[in-house]
Amino acid sequence: MTSNPTNRCFKKYDIRGVFGENLTTIVAYDIGRALAQTLEARKIVVGFDCRLSSPDLSEALCNGICAQGCDVAHLGLSGTEEVYFATDALAADGGVQITASHNPADQNGFKVIGPQARPLSAEEFTRLKVLASGTFFKNHLPKLGATLEISTRREYVDRVLAITGFARTTSKKVVVNAGNGVVGPAADAIIAELANRGCTPEIIKMAWEPDGTFPFGVPNPLLKSNQEITANAVKSAGADFGVAWDADFDRCFFFDETGKFVSGELAVALLARRLLSHHKGATAVYDPRAVLCIENSIKKANGRGVIAKVGHVHQKRTMREADAIYGGELSGHHYFREFMCCDSGMIPWLVVLRMLIETGKPLSELVDEVSLGFRSSGELNYQCADSKSLIDKLNEDKSFSDAGRSWVDGLSLDFKSWRLNVRSSSTENLLRLNIEAAGSEDLLQERIREVVALFVSNGARPHVS
Repeated sequence: MTSNPTNRCFKKYDIRGVFGENLTTIVAYDIGRALAQTLEARKIVVGFDCRLSSPDLSEALCNGICAQGCDVAHLGLSGTEEVYFATDALAADGGVQITASHNPADQNGFKVIGPQARPLSAEEFTRLKVLASGTFFKNHLPKLGATLEISTRREYVDRVLAITGFARTTSKKVVVNAGNGVVGPAADAIIAELANRGCTPEIIKMAWEPDGTFPFGVPNPLLKSNQEITANAVKSAGADFGVAWDADFDRCFFFDETGKFVSGELAVALLARRLLSHHKGATAVYDPRAVLCIENSIKKANGRGVIAKVGHVHQKRTMREADAIYGGELSGHHYFREFMCCDSGMIPWLVVLRMLIETGKPLSELVDEVSLGFRSSGELNYQCADSKSLIDKLNEDKSFSDAGRSWVDGLSLDFKSWRLNVRSSSTENLLRLNIEAAGSEDLLQERIREVVALFVSNGARPHVS
C-alpha cells in the first residue's frame, strides 16, 4: 500500500505531496474521479494558488471530475476562502483548492470540502482515499461533465464587507505582505470597493504579485526571518499596523505600529472581544494550546467560550454545533459564522482596521488590553520515541497532582497561576508543548524549566526545524 503514491499524499485532513513524486497529474485525475463519486456530485468548484504545478494539477483534477459526469465551476487563480465562498454561493456539491499553503514551492496539494463549504466527514475522506487509490470508479456514465470558467469575486467582496462593515478614513496606513501568494488580486478588489465607500487607507504592498517561485522565500509568516521583513517595513513606513498572509491567504498575522508581532492567542483574544462585544451572549471557539487571555476576553465581553481540538475540521464542526459567532486558532486561522463557519484571512485585517479607526487607539494599546500580563512560551516542539508514554508520565507526576485536567486535545494541566498543554502532532512525530502564566515572566520561565526538565529526563529532545 505505501508504494502507491496516492496513499502517500493523503494526510490526516488534507492531501499534500511533492509534485512529480507522490503528487502527479495521474494522482490528481484519480482524486477528481474519486471526489465526484464520493460526493455523488453534479457540480464541484475548483481553484488554485500560484504554484508552478497548479495549472497542470488543476487540468488533471478537472478532467477526472468531468469523467464521472460532474461539471466543474473553475475559478482559476484564487484563494482557499474564495473556493469556500463559491461552493456555498453556487450551491455546489463540493470544492477543491489546489495549494500547499505555506509549504515549499515544490509541494502542492488539495483542500477538499463538501456542500455548504463543510469539511468532508471522516467517512467521506476515507472513501475518497480508497477510491482514488484503486479502480473502483463508476463507468458507462450517460455523459461527461464540462468545465466552465467563472468568477464570484464581486459577490465574495460584497459578502466580506457585509461581515466586517467599514468606517470612512483617509488617515490610516497599512503594510500588507502577500509573500507572492494569491491574496493580491482579491485584496485589490476589496481595497477598490472600500475606496468606493469612502474608506481609503494608504496601503503599502509587499511581494504583491503572485509568483509560484516565491522569490522572497516560502510564504510562511510564522518564520522569524519573514516576520522581520514585515516588521521592518511597518517601522520604516510609520504604518499603523502590518498584515502578512500565507500563499492561499486562509491565515493572516498582525504586526503593531512598532513592528511587534502579535502572537496567535492575542490575535484570537482581540477578535473574540470585538465580535462578542457586538453580539452579547454569543459563543467563541478556541483551541486549548494557550487560553488565559482568550478566556479573560470572552468573560469581559459577557460571552461564552468553547474549546475545540486543533485543526480546521474540529474548529468548524464545533462552531456549527455551538452556533458560535467566531473561532480562532494560534496558527492564524480565524473562523466566522457569517462566512459558512470557515476560515478567512481577509476578514480579520478588515476588522482590525475598523477597530483602529473607531477607537482611535494604536494596535499595541488594543493588544495590551487583552494581554493583561498573561505570558506564554509559544509552541515548543520535542522529538520523542513514545509520545503517549511521556504524556502519561506528565499526567501522573506527583508535583502536578493538584492540577485541573482536560483531555480535549492532548493533556491540559491547569493551576492557579499557570497552565500547560501538551499534544502529539497530527502531521509530524513530535510533541507540541505550550506553557502560559498569569503574572511575571520569571514565573513562566520557572515553569518552562520545570516541565522541560521532565521531558528531557524521559528522553525527549528539542526539535530543530
